[in-house]
Amino acid sequence: MSKMKEFFVWTAKQILAVIVFIVVVGVFVQLYFDEDDINNFGRPKSDSWNITATDLWTEYAENEVRADIKYKGKTIYVKGNLIRVSKTFFGKIEVSLDASRAMGLSAELSDGQEDLIAEKSHGDLMVLQCICGGGSVLSIPILSECVVK
Repeated sequence: MSKMKEFFVWTAKQILAVIVFIVVVGVFVQLYFDEDDINNFGRPKSDSWNITATDLWTEYAENEVRADIKYKGKTIYVKGNLIRVSKTFFGKIEVSLDASRAMGLSAELSDGQEDLIAEKSHGDLMVLQCICGGGSVLSIPILSECVVK
């Protein structure tokens, strides 16, 4: 009977050790990672930004130099409502997202996005993954190589 008792005590200790390990790992994950790390898992943290079209436009209008330091050459995820789809002089697809300004925020799409953008209509909420080229034309940030997400 003492062997059986020893087995149960040993098993209870093992179970307790596993529970303590799980709690310690959970506490570490909670302390080490914030909510944005968990929600944006898989996206590069330092070279990726999530921003609305209005906020991006505003940052460039207020201080283009500061906005370039923050965004130039980086991948950004821009969210906004579609207001126009057109083609550039060179035949590239360009979309404009509502940025609470007259012209909207223009973004040039990468090749192969025709089928995805053909399904979109004025007012549709969109998320674009773009490279921010830095600088602006008439206070409009330059976005290129955009992919519809």
